[in-house]
Amino acid sequence: MRQQIFFLLLFLLSVSTAIAGNNDTLKTDTAKPVLSEPNHFLFNNIVLNPAYTGIFNGQNIIVRTEFSTPMVQTSDLYRPQQYMAAYDASLGEVGSNAIGFYFSDTKSGAFSNTVFGASYAHNFDLFPKSSFYNNINVGLSFSYNTVNLDFTNLTWGDQIDGAYGFIYSTQETNPSALSSSYTDFILGLWYTNPYFYLGTSARSMTHPDAGIIGSDNLPMMFDVACGGNIFHHDNFSLSPSLNAKIIQGYKGKLNSYNPSLLFTYRHKYIAGLSYRDLNKLTINAGYVFLDRFKLSASCGFFTNSDLYKFGSLGFIGAEIRYNIKSYKNNDDENQ
Repeated sequence: MRQQIFFLLLFLLSVSTAIAGNNDTLKTDTAKPVLSEPNHFLFNNIVLNPAYTGIFNGQNIIVRTEFSTPMVQTSDLYRPQQYMAAYDASLGEVGSNAIGFYFSDTKSGAFSNTVFGASYAHNFDLFPKSSFYNNINVGLSFSYNTVNLDFTNLTWGDQIDGAYGFIYSTQETNPSALSSSYTDFILGLWYTNPYFYLGTSARSMTHPDAGIIGSDNLPMMFDVACGGNIFHHDNFSLSPSLNAKIIQGYKGKLNSYNPSLLFTYRHKYIAGLSYRDLNKLTINAGYVFLDRFKLSASCGFFTNSDLYKFGSLGFIGAEIRYNIKSYKNNDDENQ
């Protein structure tokens, strides 16, 4: 089923590229890779792929938070699960080079993971004489990661005493170490034109040891993202996209796929649906104002889960981006 959805999305993206290619009114002459529609920013950032650094020109600030249905504390439905903040900046008048910095903090049950990273990307114009841009970004990031274990979430009382009705205290002792740290490198590629993009990144290529109790070498992980426009004119565009995370080994059991279909009206209003991890139907909405602020919100509901009934709230998330444009390009003028 997942492979069928994957190839279906790739087919739709191929069709969208062909349709968009026949629309001569959209062709622009610019050397900077700016995604033609603002809706694609919902699923892509420099934390996932360093090649995304500087792709929106100028200086950009991203702040995101997400709340998930917790696996342990079911009474605290809106316990924060992830915080993320990032900054990137294009360098020089053309902006062929860009740097970025990011931070993320993720909590999952008894574990938490904090990441500090820096990224660099360089843009290559494949066909300078083309009537519209065809660009590839190559990015590299370095991150310092800390993994923490909350041991109190792994212990619980013994059975209830049959005579007195109370719970005996447990006799466990805390492990000698409750945290570990490691460094990681991420290599990313990103191709984009006015109608289509395709990106991939690889992390944990050196299989760093993230173990707290004993050794635990991380498997290599790949992030893949692609998207395009099926239909596009001055006021309306319909854009399919697919984001996937592929983890080496485990017979594909830990892989995740997130197909989506969004539309944009007048380059400001964004709405659509996505199927996160193929088990949460997600409603996405966004708004662009003052040409610099991008606000988005997402809300997902379980459709297939062994722990939660159909329609249960899976997660809610929100993101804000602020763009400081250092120079203009023809895409901006057309919009």
